[in-house]
Amino acid sequence: MENNLVTVSELAERILITFRDAARNKGVGEITATSLYRTFGKEASHDTIQQAIRYLLDRDFIAGHSYSLTAKGRMKPMKQPSGEG
Repeated sequence: MENNLVTVSELAERILITFRDAARNKGVGEITATSLYRTFGKEASHDTIQQAIRYLLDRDFIAGHSYSLTAKGRMKPMKQPSGEG
């Protein structure tokens, strides 16, 4: 049974909020990919989480560093791509 309760873009927005919260609370916008899978694993499949991470990487919102991901300072809300609801 697949858990796709959210779209990739919705999950990407929530992941970005997680980065913002980490930066605000810890002063560092760095999160391990493992923690994202743990945080969002009940709401989305592994593939959906991976696609959401790729969505943020492709749009230059986050950067990959070895085993963690870092927010890149673009903390404005993302625009919905055309065709996604």
